[in-house]
Amino acid sequence: MSSRALPPLAPPEASSDERGAAIEARMIARRGSAPGIEDYRRSYAACGLTWPGDDEIRRRHPVS
Repeated sequence: MSSRALPPLAPPEASSDERGAAIEARMIARRGSAPGIEDYRRSYAACGLTWPGDDEIRRRHPVS
């Protein structure tokens, strides 16, 4: 997939939620599907964040 087909990144003045949503949209466009729960679990662990639970992840993020 060419970079022209990817959704745009959020502008510099965007909130952290808007930036996160733009990054997720690009990830989904690249992979063809949303990340799974285990992908988010690894990301949270890598960042040292407390896991909020599967239901909360599904509420906050697109999940395949």
